[in-house]
Amino acid sequence: LEFESGGALCVWGSGVSFTASIGQERAVKSGNVAFQIAKGSEGSEEHQRFLKDTAHLIPGSLDVMVTHSPPAGVLLGKANEPPWINELVRRIKPKLYLCGHSHNPLPHKFDIRTKVVEVEEGVVGAHVACTSVWNSFSGSPLIVDMDSSFTGTEGYAASKHTL
Repeated sequence: LEFESGGALCVWGSGVSFTASIGQERAVKSGNVAFQIAKGSEGSEEHQRFLKDTAHLIPGSLDVMVTHSPPAGVLLGKANEPPWINELVRRIKPKLYLCGHSHNPLPHKFDIRTKVVEVEEGVVGAHVACTSVWNSFSGSPLIVDMDSSFTGTEGYAASKHTL
């Protein structure tokens, strides 16, 4: 994104989503078949494609990275998920990482410390899903005040592709 002030914000996103424990068959029945990757498929064709499709991203080139699924073990991501997103965030080190997928806990179980964390050293991460466990709207807007020293356009050309 280029701003009239001359600043720029480099954003990259992916709809990558690991199949839920309910199984891929149910995901198909629900109509949710986009970007589904089977769990436990380390080294698989899907994993190789993910690596290939993200290889063009240059470390330090992104201000904001967005993925549908959260990383394993953080931002409401399950610990048994493949570590691919974690590894991508660690390699690229965006200033801000955003994800969704995992629905917000019910209000009496909500803990903001699970929604905004340091994902990797120097990378602020936020879980920004807007639905609850029952698919009703849940959550509140999240405002992130970023440093004005945006990456600029130098990282844009190499990072403008979308998975």
